[in-house]
Amino acid sequence: MTTLIDIASMIPSSNGIVRNVIADLSLMGTISYGSSPRVPLFSGLDTAMNGNGLGSGVFVNPLGIPGLGAGVTPLTNSFGQTVAYVANDPNAQFVSGGIGTFSTERPTLVLDETRNIDMAVVKRFTAPDRAKLELRADAFNLFNHAQFTGMPVSTLGAGSSMTPNFLLVSNPQFKNVRGSLSGNPRTIQLALRVIF
Repeated sequence: MTTLIDIASMIPSSNGIVRNVIADLSLMGTISYGSSPRVPLFSGLDTAMNGNGLGSGVFVNPLGIPGLGAGVTPLTNSFGQTVAYVANDPNAQFVSGGIGTFSTERPTLVLDETRNIDMAVVKRFTAPDRAKLELRADAFNLFNHAQFTGMPVSTLGAGSSMTPNFLLVSNPQFKNVRGSLSGNPRTIQLALRVIF
């Protein structure tokens, strides 16, 4: 929801210095809300060996500790061939699959909801027959409410991997959204526009 208020129109009978200060002064505010998005969890390995760079094969242990993730260790036979995998932490709720494993589970991680307020103040000046000036101040996320929502995508920082570390169940940074994403901190900008 966005609101635009022209201050001068609210005080039509004013004159003199008050009128000059508030003439061509506008206030704008935007309130936005977004529900909590759900993002899928990954193993980070091409477990199904189908060329999927994000990986798949996340298994869910219904008796595991909620939110705990773990990787797997291959078990080999006397010829050094992998014959099975064992979870590194048997108490984990989410276990990354190993190469050649297949899982139909699609567990997700719930990110934060978005509650945001942006404000802007615009003052216009006119020099007769010369130019028009517009001075503007914008404040995005005015109250600096942390928003770890998975956006913007450019901040997903997963090192050399395509998948962010907080979505990899075997990574030590699993579920640490704040260690991977920007919290969309407050941003304030000033702008001057000259029209001639």
